[in-house]
Amino acid sequence: MKRSLPAMFSIAPLVAVPAAWHLDRERSATMATANQEVRHFGTAPSVDVIEAYYPVEIGTGLIVSRYTTTTLPDGRSAAIAAVIGTFEAWGQPDASAITERTGARAVGDKQLELTVGGRELGATMRYRSRMIVAADATSVVAVVGQCVERDDANPAHVAQCHQALLTLDPGIAATDRVGIAFPTTPTTPTTSIEAPTGTGRQLGGPATLGDGTKLKFPPITVPLPAPEPDRRPLFVGVGVVVLAAALWWNRRSRDRFEDDKEIDA
Repeated sequence: MKRSLPAMFSIAPLVAVPAAWHLDRERSATMATANQEVRHFGTAPSVDVIEAYYPVEIGTGLIVSRYTTTTLPDGRSAAIAAVIGTFEAWGQPDASAITERTGARAVGDKQLELTVGGRELGATMRYRSRMIVAADATSVVAVVGQCVERDDANPAHVAQCHQALLTLDPGIAATDRVGIAFPTTPTTPTTSIEAPTGTGRQLGGPATLGDGTKLKFPPITVPLPAPEPDRRPLFVGVGVVVLAAALWWNRRSRDRFEDDKEIDA
């Protein structure tokens, strides 16, 4: 069960959101609800913040999540190993129907940096996800950014999303961080998140734009807004009917006028 946000927890923005992208509060709340019982840090409970952003044009999505634990029953190293194991499990061959998998690890300034990516088999979806793990004396934080793009997505929006992944913020000041390291033994995922139900294509994988396929974390699955139906044929049809009615009425009025002239004559 998730706990209330600790008073010492940073309220720093999770990511630098691309200009003109908007926060979808409804989808963010849906994902947060689906995430309530997930233990990202093994046995340690966490406080989770999840935000979903989209540009005006459909085809790309940015899902950002920050997981914070201040209770470490099995120690800091075990919590870090658990959250990394769950994240990297998405890139393993038996994780799901994902192809063209990529993955990388790096050690930054008192933080661990990981990336995974791939394509959903049988769909036109590609995913890229980045995680930053940091810790201070009392807590461990993992922040995950997830880009999901359709093959027909606007390249400019895709580039903006990828750039945003480089701005992830765990919310722990550099001066407060303690040194951490990657697990020395293979990590094993402890939890998974399945796609919340919804209509239309979904954001999955790290997040998906899938066809209702349930994919494991990372990241979280969220439906993209469905494209508006093309009503132009309807408008054209209505216009033709109105035009025909107007022509008929004009013809009928002209015939009546001619009849009246003949009577008067």
